[in-house]
Parts: sequence; structure tokens; C-alpha cells
Amino acid sequence: MATMTQIMETTKTPNTVIQAMIKEDPNIFVPTEEEIDAYCSQVYCPSSVMPHGVFALVEPMSWKIKALSQNAKKLFEKDATELLDTSLLELFHDGSKIEEALGNEDLALVNPVTLKVKKEGEALVNLILNRSVSGIIVDMEPCDAGERGIDFHQWTHQAIDRMRACDSLEGMRQQVCQDWHNMCGFDRVHVYQYHEDDHGEVITEVRKEHPKVPTALGLHYQASDTPRRTRQMLKEVYVRHVSDSGSSDKGIRMVRGLVFDREEIMSKSQLRPPHPNHKEFLANQGVAASITLSLVVKNRLWGVVQGYHMQGKRFLPYRMRKAGECLVQALANEISKQADSAALRRSVRATQLNAKLTHTMSKVGGGATTSPPRPESTCTESTSCLVVRKAGECLVQALANEISKQGTHPSLFCPFA
Repeated sequence: MATMTQIMETTKTPNTVIQAMIKEDPNIFVPTEEEIDAYCSQVYCPSSVMPHGVFALVEPMSWKIKALSQNAKKLFEKDATELLDTSLLELFHDGSKIEEALGNEDLALVNPVTLKVKKEGEALVNLILNRSVSGIIVDMEPCDAGERGIDFHQWTHQAIDRMRACDSLEGMRQQVCQDWHNMCGFDRVHVYQYHEDDHGEVITEVRKEHPKVPTALGLHYQASDTPRRTRQMLKEVYVRHVSDSGSSDKGIRMVRGLVFDREEIMSKSQLRPPHPNHKEFLANQGVAASITLSLVVKNRLWGVVQGYHMQGKRFLPYRMRKAGECLVQALANEISKQADSAALRRSVRATQLNAKLTHTMSKVGGGATTSPPRPESTCTESTSCLVVRKAGECLVQALANEISKQGTHPSLFCPFA
């Protein structure tokens, strides 16, 4: 029986998918438009954040906190309600670094900003900054001292060089999975490709040999396993990380009367939580933590590189996630290049075949001034003649005295017409 999610991910208007489901099972549940809107709201506009970090929305000039996640106490030793309308800069040593970072037009070049919190122990945190029409989005995540000792830029360049040294696309995918598996430490890393009908297939895999880590290589998954709205978000946000699929999300406190575009804010936040259905999906597979890196080729979601960790929660710092993103986008570029090369080869081959047919017809017909020959007369050569007209509009094969046709073809290729 189809699940609630599968039905919700169809369009709101009647379609053959829903009609087929109802015909198969008259008792099947079909949600109302209000229920579909509520589902979409949870996907785009959650009112909570993942608990491994602290979320804040601040005014750009005064730096006053206008919204703050309820788990702020674990970082600042004060409740979120106490910190609303206070200056974010006052909570950190060298808070002026935040102002300096915002002087850059492209915040991706300065993220993350690493600061010490003004409290006992002076915990290090990474601040990921993003601009929005409602203010400055500040995601605060834990920073491991060991993380700062890793040169992620050098690792990325070396990993890309190893990938490009491979002599096939399959080898490139395998090398990317291996390098990312070694870096992130997840139990399984695989490439998941979307086919023409939107169903998915695991086409490359690297995994630890462990009873809790079964292979998924070669498995096919129905299109509804990645809802259309999720696919659109993966095209817009290339990295999605869930460090603990079993954790409870934390709500957001706001100053009284605050109104902001929650969809815009949460789509840019690193702490946007997954939909409850996705958490259930991960739990059913025994996945405690995951990371998804988008493979976008020619503005199309070609697939994703996914990391699954089964043996407990696992948090990947921001710099590591960005390194993985760069590596996967380099793979996407190689996929795009190979697609272009294949298209060029097809075009050249079609041109060659068209020239061969034209030459054969001209030779048999006695030149361009004579009437066009009947197709039977062009089949006297022992070799077959294959024609692709206008990049696949029609295909004709002449072998011995038999002619086979596919697609829309001119009347010239209808010998008995």
C-alpha cells in the first residue's frame, strides 16, 4: 500500500498516479490540500533546529538578537529568553571579527568565523553567517581544536587530482567515495543516481566490513523515496547533514511581534532539521547520522553522494563539509564534460552517416539532377546503411533487401507508399 508521504508528493491536481492508487485500494488515505500544505510547511518552514548547534537571527546594525533557539543555555549558560534583544557581539571574545566578516560581499569566503564564548572554559565555536531580508542568520556549531589542524584546502586539491587521474567515470566515482569515506569516517559512502523516470540506484559504494553496515550497491529505489520538493532543495542547498537522527529538535524563541520569512531563513540555515518522515526513513535503515552532497549537472539533480553512519551519532564540522562539497562538485563537472563529449560524438556520427547516405543515393541515382532513387536501389551494397535524421528524429536501417524504420521519416523512406 502507498504511504502517506508517497501520496503527498504527487501534485495537488488529480493525476493518474493517485487515481491508480485509489483504484487498487478504495480505502487508501488521500490527504486534503490543507494537509499537503501542512506537510510542505514542515519541509520548508520548520519552527525548530537540530540540537547540535545554536541558531540566532540578529539585526545587522545593532547586533541585537531577535530570535534564538531554546538550547542556547548549553552554550551561553543563560536561557534564550534572557538573551533576546541583547547584543550577540557581547557574548564572544573578539566579537568584532563578526563585523569584519560581514564586510565581505561573499560570506562563503569567510565562513566559518571561529570565536571563544565568554564563559567558564571559553568554548570554541564556529559561526556560519548568512544574509537574509530579515537580518543576519548565525548558526553556531561546536569547533574541535583538532579540526583547525587539518588543511582541508590541501586535502581537497589532492583528492580532486586523484579523481582526475582515473581513466573512467566509474573509476572517478569510486575514488571520490573512497576519499570521502576516509575523510568523514562514515560507515558507508555511496553514489546514488537518479534515472530518467526519477527512480534512484546505488551505482558506487565504499563501506566498512561490519555486520551493521549492509551493502546497498545495485539496489533500486522508487522515485518517491526522494520527494520532488526535497530534490528541489538539494539543487539549492548542496549539503545536508544530520548528526543524530534520533535527537529531538529544539524550538526557537523570538522577540514579541517579530515577523520574518521563515522559509527563506530556514532554507539558509545549517541547522534546519530534516522532516520527521526522513528521520523515520533513516531509523528504518538503522542510520544514526547522514550527510548528503548534491551532484548537480547542467542545473539538473543528477544524483547525490551520501554518507551513512550506523554506529552512533557523528558530527562533521563545517570546514569538512565544505571540502566534501568541493570534491563532489568537481565530480559533477567531470560528469558534465563526459556528457558533452558523448553528445558531440553522437552528433559527429550522425553527420557521417548522413553524408554516407547522401553519397550512396547520389551515386546510385546518377547525380543530383535525376529523380530521387527508390530506397530499394540504395540497398545494393553489402554493408548496412544507418541514418539518424535531425539528432534522432528518425532511424532507418537498410540490410540486404530489408528496410526497417523508426520515428518520423520522410516519404522517401516509404518504398511501398
